Amino acid sequence: MLGWFRRLLPREDRFFDLFERYSRTVVGGAEALEQLLQGEGHRPLVPEDRRSGGPV
Repeated sequence: MLGWFRRLLPREDRFFDLFERYSRTVVGGAEALEQLLQGEGHRPLVPEDRRSGGPV
């Protein structure tokens, strides 16, 4: 009777762990984009370490 419901559930055991990790990545990207659009998240195109020849 619940066969249709079982077909909707993910088959990958790590699905929810991966989903949570990807969700955090997407939220972090959205927050960074919001900061950039508001002028708060200025990042140089070339990191300081690269300019000075230091390790990256």
